[in-house]
Amino acid sequence: GKDKVKITKLEVWNNTKNATLMAERAKNCNIVRTEMGVPFLVTPEGTCLNGDQPIIDHFKSLNL
Repeated sequence: GKDKVKITKLEVWNNTKNATLMAERAKNCNIVRTEMGVPFLVTPEGTCLNGDQPIIDHFKSLNL
């Protein structure tokens, strides 16, 4: 499964460039800063997933 998915991990607590990128991506998905959190995933289709369970459910739905 993991060979079929490319994941780019970005640290956002200490890296302001990555934090800004995350905020921009969240804004594009109409997620306000107060609702934004880690983990945060943007799919290749541009869908934003925020939180453990939505991300787990997404990967389960891929049937890899």
